[in-house]
Amino acid sequence: MNNHAEEITQIDLKDAEQDTRLNNHDTTIGQIKTKDQEQDGRLTGHDTDIKNINEKDKQQDNRLDGLDQDIERIEKKDKEQDDRLTRHDQQFTEHTKGENKDSLNLYKVAVDSVGHIQTVEKVIKKDIIDLGIPAQDTTYTVATQTANGLMSSTDKTKLDKIADNANNYTHPTYTARAAGFNKVTVDGTGHVSGVTAVAKQDITTLGIPDTSVATTSANGLMSAADKTKLNGIAANANNYTHPAYTARTAGFNKMTVDATGHVSAVTGVTKADITALGIPGQDTTYGVATTSANGLMSSADKVRLNNAVVPTDVYKATSLANLPTNKYSIYREYTSNLILDAISFSGTPAEGFECIISIKNSSARMIVHSLPNGTDWVCTANSLEIAAGTIEEISIRYIGGKYLVRVSNPSTLLPLN
Repeated sequence: MNNHAEEITQIDLKDAEQDTRLNNHDTTIGQIKTKDQEQDGRLTGHDTDIKNINEKDKQQDNRLDGLDQDIERIEKKDKEQDDRLTRHDQQFTEHTKGENKDSLNLYKVAVDSVGHIQTVEKVIKKDIIDLGIPAQDTTYTVATQTANGLMSSTDKTKLDKIADNANNYTHPTYTARAAGFNKVTVDGTGHVSGVTAVAKQDITTLGIPDTSVATTSANGLMSAADKTKLNGIAANANNYTHPAYTARTAGFNKMTVDATGHVSAVTGVTKADITALGIPGQDTTYGVATTSANGLMSSADKVRLNNAVVPTDVYKATSLANLPTNKYSIYREYTSNLILDAISFSGTPAEGFECIISIKNSSARMIVHSLPNGTDWVCTANSLEIAAGTIEEISIRYIGGKYLVRVSNPSTLLPLN
């Protein structure tokens, strides 16, 4: 009965939680409306940015037109220079007529102050030698970083360290600028060379109206009527009206919950409702479990519990023969009576069983304790030496049908014969 009362209480709590969630949804709707207004303001700002970008594109088009004119002037100048070179070639031809000169010969020419060729003489070997060039043929090899060749080894070392297509360009230095709403000046290389903060006048000059905050008596970013209406609405308000339901007192009831999560009907729980769930109509008692009968736990769990070992539960043995198979820590002390026991168990332990046997020698002389070495025992020695006044430990684990024997101090083992 108490459990059903608790369930009703939990349903009431869930009803309150749902009301809270509805209130939270109303709050979220108000926040979404506020965010919509903020986004409208941001879109207005983006329109301004786009207008500024269009203005900048127009300025760049004007600059490109100026560059096209510069290129046209350069091409005109190049043509004039080509014409001058053609005239010089013609003058050279006139001076060298009748001398049977081929195009592979070298000539010395004299040019007057207006750039015309006055005289032409064929270059002789002495002219070459006077320039410091040897009279005989000179052979040059390819330069390396350690030997001169067609260039010095120093220049070759310098050249090897220069990347392909390298140049001596140094990027100009400009003043770093923090993020902000600014007007910028761009120089001929496309870099920002000047920054000025945008003022209100810059905005209004673009044709954007200077709007102020609305009041209940003056229009602004909204009408005065809307401002009056807004002032009369509570923060996070909505148009939700909670439906009316019949109040109920605490009790053990069956409830009907409508589609909105509210309790719309209540009927008292009867004994038939309880027994229909499979719960007995009378009190049920449970006995203590045994290894053969279920009780407050299953018989299988009782068997496992009985076979469980507790490390802190020390079994003080008077003999190491017929040891129990449900004890982990076993203690045996030898005093003056030095009749030593043969180690054995009262039955076959469960698979995985393990125990630690601590043997204390309280006598005045060393004892040699035998170790089991039967067919089912795996041990590397016949016996264990235990000095007077000391304790040695033997670990025995039953696994795979075998007893595995280990000692804490292997140096005290006496090997098999």
